[in-house]
Amino acid sequence: MQVTSSTIQIREAKPEDLPLIYSTWLLGLYHGCDWFSRIKKESFFRNYKVVIERLIPKCEVKVACLADDEDVILGYVCYRGENLDWIFVKKAWRKMGIARMLLPKGITNCTHLTKVGRSIKPKEWTFDPFV
Repeated sequence: MQVTSSTIQIREAKPEDLPLIYSTWLLGLYHGCDWFSRIKKESFFRNYKVVIERLIPKCEVKVACLADDEDVILGYVCYRGENLDWIFVKKAWRKMGIARMLLPKGITNCTHLTKVGRSIKPKEWTFDPFV
């Protein structure tokens, strides 16, 4: 499928998007990071959800959805200025350029990094989870 601005739209996140954002961020970080996956699953999900709950209100959160049905979410991005906190695209929609559509200009740092993230992070970006 050809992904274009006529088939996909980028919109502001809505409150009803948050359950998907929380669940995919937690699952992606837990399964995508060797260090986090060593924590007992229940403890990680309970405690790291608090971290995300505190971070999300400080973030710009944009959602990629179908242009003709904005309730069909394909992916999202959470960022603060030049700091990318999390980006996610559903598996069936990957490798179509959606992450590039979501990624804002001017990102120089990422605060969360998974195995996949390490492989695609531009060399000029830093990794600093403490900003």
